[in-house]
Amino acid sequence: MKNVVTGILFVAGVGLGCSSTQEQDTGDASPGVEPDGSAQGSADAGWVPACVAGNDMCTLATEQDYARDIAVDGTSVYWTVVGAGVVRRAPLGGGAASNLTTGQSTPMGIAVNAQAVFWTTQGTGPSFTNATVMSLPLGGTASSAIAQNQTQTEHMALTATNVFWVNQGTAQLTNGSIVTARLDGSNQSTLASGLTNANFVAADDSYAYFTTAGTAPDYADGAVWCVPVGGGPVASVASNQASAWSIVVDDKNVYWTDAVASGAVMSVPKGGGVPKVLAQGQQRPNILCLDDSFVYWTNYDAGTLVRTPKTGGGISTLVTGMTNPESCVVDATTVYLTTRGTGHVDGSVLRVPK
Repeated sequence: MKNVVTGILFVAGVGLGCSSTQEQDTGDASPGVEPDGSAQGSADAGWVPACVAGNDMCTLATEQDYARDIAVDGTSVYWTVVGAGVVRRAPLGGGAASNLTTGQSTPMGIAVNAQAVFWTTQGTGPSFTNATVMSLPLGGTASSAIAQNQTQTEHMALTATNVFWVNQGTAQLTNGSIVTARLDGSNQSTLASGLTNANFVAADDSYAYFTTAGTAPDYADGAVWCVPVGGGPVASVASNQASAWSIVVDDKNVYWTDAVASGAVMSVPKGGGVPKVLAQGQQRPNILCLDDSFVYWTNYDAGTLVRTPKTGGGISTLVTGMTNPESCVVDATTVYLTTRGTGHVDGSVLRVPK
């Protein structure tokens, strides 16, 4: 069923493939206090009533000043709020949204495991050299920087042992890098450097996969890459991609978006091969998420959440009428997503059944 929010052919380059066989001041808030001094769970934090079982769609938070990346565990949904400089959490079933931390310098990527929440900050311009990677134990109150002096840090990924993140570099975006460290911040290592317009990273136990969007004006030299998690040569996964953007992986394949105005959703086997077009003619496909059967993504210009089978086939629209949808994440039954909103201040966090 389509849910409506109211008021709120391309030839791909063949890559070599990656195969093991071939997302400072920590600014922690006092418990129960919003950045402006109001109590957590107030309207300023985007409080909404609990979701009602059986509803097609539920709003988990409103009035978010540019809700960006999103993560989920068994009890809560977590997201970064760029304009407010905060990281927030809300129950999966709806209710009061609370601040995990405040005073962050442009929080961007976010990820969660059974022990902690991790996020990145971009830092402050023009140099952006005070960017960080942060963590906060679940149930804890004090966050800490596991990496400092990064440069315009963007999206991130987790494995069981490591955290990976993208440094976009200085304002020219020509000196980006892919960096990894243990979950406690030890053994930090740069896996790739000198990247132009790097944005997203995904990882498994053997490789980190990342995108470079390419150069203006047409971004036709975007690309998908991989590099061993322990370091080594960077290999091409796909070339000549029009603004290669969001990237995710499963056991067999790499998936990414080509985020131009009439963009595509692509996949290729990890071991290499000819990239496959899963969807084309999308209206600036933005951020991907996966479950066992489907690829989901937000179309930024169209204001939609859509999905298609991983093997290709028909495209189903799950949500329409959103204003500048951003990130998505899935659990066994539900898709959770963020919207930037108009002028950022009316961003939101939504949940919709698969």
